[in-house]
Amino acid sequence: MNLKSALSLSCLLACGAAQAQSLENTSAIFASPLTMGITSTLVNFPIISGAYEHRISENGWSLFIPIHGGYNQQNEDVQYAAGMGLGLRKYIGSSFTGSYLTGQTDLLAYKLDKDHYAEMVQDQYGYWTGGAYTRVPTKGYLSVTQLSYGYKWGWRQFTLDLSVGGAFYAQRQEKYTNVIAGANVGFPFNKQTFGFR
Repeated sequence: MNLKSALSLSCLLACGAAQAQSLENTSAIFASPLTMGITSTLVNFPIISGAYEHRISENGWSLFIPIHGGYNQQNEDVQYAAGMGLGLRKYIGSSFTGSYLTGQTDLLAYKLDKDHYAEMVQDQYGYWTGGAYTRVPTKGYLSVTQLSYGYKWGWRQFTLDLSVGGAFYAQRQEKYTNVIAGANVGFPFNKQTFGFR
């Protein structure tokens, strides 16, 4: 092999390596079915949860931004919820996949209608009134702060990650800790995926 061929081959390999590096996925959009189940149980109506993750450094740090929302209407009773969170994720290696640790806080505000029983009372004329259920609007919030360990598998067009950890829940008058688990199914991408340079 002469010098010209060697230089051509080196340039070709360097360009290929640069192209491969520039096409590495740096973001992902997730659907979070397990989180949907947990938050739906805690507020008593269906919640849709998803997340956006973006790599912020070459040594395994990324931002994780969950988003939650729900709307439910039965007759004239309207229930809704909206919220989001912020997490900082550190991968054990330097890639966008593999083992990771996440610290995350989510806040969900909601309005729902709850049954309230009005007891029988006697008025000044001796008549008994009440004794019926009424629907009372209730506003509240759900806060979840967690620290979890997980593993993310990444393929060219599909991402799956599973995690387990501990969480601190705060909801109106209730505050407690519990084990929390997560599962995210996602679509990884980078700016070239959508034709940006």
